[in-house]
Amino acid sequence: MLLKIAVQKIWALSIGLVFCSTAFAVDTPTVLPEGIRSFMLKRASISGLNQYYSGSGELNYLSELNSIELDVKNLVRIEPQVQEFVSILNNFGTFELGSQLHLGQISVDANPEVTYYAPMFLFGKTKKLTVGIAVPVIQYKNSINVTQRGSNLAELRNEFGGVSAELDAAFDELNRDMATEFHTTVREQGYEPVENVNDEFIGDITLVAAYQFYKKEKWVNATQFYLGLPTGPKPNADSLTDLETFGKWSLQTQLISEYKIRSKVSLLGTASYLVTLPGEIEKRVPLDANDSLPAKNQKMNLASNTGDSLSAFFGASWQLTPNIMAASAYGIEQKFKDQYSGAPSGRNQFLENGTEREARIGKLEVIYSSVQDYLKGQALLPASIGYELSRIISGVNIENQTKHEVTLSVYF
Repeated sequence: MLLKIAVQKIWALSIGLVFCSTAFAVDTPTVLPEGIRSFMLKRASISGLNQYYSGSGELNYLSELNSIELDVKNLVRIEPQVQEFVSILNNFGTFELGSQLHLGQISVDANPEVTYYAPMFLFGKTKKLTVGIAVPVIQYKNSINVTQRGSNLAELRNEFGGVSAELDAAFDELNRDMATEFHTTVREQGYEPVENVNDEFIGDITLVAAYQFYKKEKWVNATQFYLGLPTGPKPNADSLTDLETFGKWSLQTQLISEYKIRSKVSLLGTASYLVTLPGEIEKRVPLDANDSLPAKNQKMNLASNTGDSLSAFFGASWQLTPNIMAASAYGIEQKFKDQYSGAPSGRNQFLENGTEREARIGKLEVIYSSVQDYLKGQALLPASIGYELSRIISGVNIENQTKHEVTLSVYF
């Protein structure tokens, strides 16, 4: 007997353009002076990805979401043949052994970690226009462990084993390593082995532009544009640990406003809209809402339209000293539902459900700049270094994320 374990996608990272959407420090409407160049290097680590905000906004560990209670009800639903063995156990005495059967819980513990490096080159084309390019290098690790715990089969067998050959045969049939069964089922469904991941690759290269269209003594406004090129790895329908984030054309437009309320204090506001261009994608299409591990013959080429995202941030910056600036911001991001077409019998909905997401994000940043000291002849290089801490405070259908990012910039 094969207990066909109904497993969910181990995890799907929803980072989006986090790798390149903060090319300009603290999301201020700053542009480079005409003719000035800047080399920028970002290095960031994203943690907390082993937790997920559900559709109801509840925060759970991935191991809790990717787990199945192997009680009688679920066992019979997954594999109807189990009912035969439950009946055999129930036929012995008044103990209702079959109803007491519980093979424990099978859990998929996933601990994803993402680190990225993003070298960027920026150039002040005019006094109002800055252009550039960013090349993100992604390091993706995922430690995966499949475990089974809490089975009472051995206890039942110790107490009632040897009563009859038929009962012993039922115990033998149910005595299986469910973690091994998990890997067997994954292989039989045509997926790549579920094992630890340690990958490094180039993400979607991004072209950057910033245009400062309004500048007065107290009020400055600019727009920023990020054109993502599909240079990253394409989604892999045969992998249960695939990021599914890269290999897509995208365009993000951002409006940034800064209003100085005091000589050293400014208010900041940002509104952003991200569009991912429609394309084709190979996906395994579920037969129904309970088909969480579609077979290999269910792979189809579908028309895909990733849901647009919009966000708004509000914050403030403080010029603590001539060299040090601090800023904080709070924002909301909303992503709309993905859309697919090309699957038979309306089965697109099984891919679309749960793809909309929300996030409330807090940011803190500190920047040290030597530019003013350089202009006074008191520093060797015009440069800056910044540290940003951002965290998802609450959300819906999104991984918990805490990002630590360091940015080094040199101007020449």
